[in-house]
Amino acid sequence: ATSLFLEKDESTCRELARKMNEYNEERKSLEQEGIAVFANFLPPGCLAETKKFIATIEDGDHGISHFELNGAEYRDCQIKQLLPQTFQFLHRHPVIELVASTYLAKQIEPNWRLKLLRNLPNEMDANCFNHADTFHNTLKIWIYLDDVERDQDTLKYWKKTHVPRPELDELRLLEMLKGHGSPRLDNGVISRLGYQKFDEPILGNSLVIADTYGFHYRNFCAGNSSWRATLFTSLRHSPF
Repeated sequence: ATSLFLEKDESTCRELARKMNEYNEERKSLEQEGIAVFANFLPPGCLAETKKFIATIEDGDHGISHFELNGAEYRDCQIKQLLPQTFQFLHRHPVIELVASTYLAKQIEPNWRLKLLRNLPNEMDANCFNHADTFHNTLKIWIYLDDVERDQDTLKYWKKTHVPRPELDELRLLEMLKGHGSPRLDNGVISRLGYQKFDEPILGNSLVIADTYGFHYRNFCAGNSSWRATLFTSLRHSPF
């Protein structure tokens, strides 16, 4: 299969630009709000294939597990051979090319992972605290395979915090100068600045894409006896 991420001639770029009209609503949401949701993203065959694989994972495999779709193995078999339809679909899907790469003005080939969570820890980890990932615009993508209620471990995102604003930029700078990594701000501080939070239940088979220069966190939800899975990729890159 020809990668979408090779350099293209002008006619190919014009064709991609024409196809971008299909995603105008999601592109507008990503650009203005910092987050967008694509419903019913995976074809039925890919969704069934992925869930069938998850069902084969032994009950004793607790905690948080990551399987790279390109390269990882499970029971001596490569994941991309266990999930051939899903691997091909994600590898060539134009949402990444038409939305993500144009948003970042940079072509980045994603490294998709299947992320499984079971028996979540009873203590909060770093991702449960409100934070921004980087000092520049970047993207993360999750495909939620099942419905996730808003009080479970869903993504929470402060909309429009990916856009420069003096009051927020000053707080971000002060956090960066503390030298403890990603900028972190209390949710109440951001709320008092007038920002609204993406705080929604997420339907199964939804793709969520967010600019994680904006402030966000994973809702803390301890203990879950069943698998909760997402397909996940980070398009973090150098801005230079």
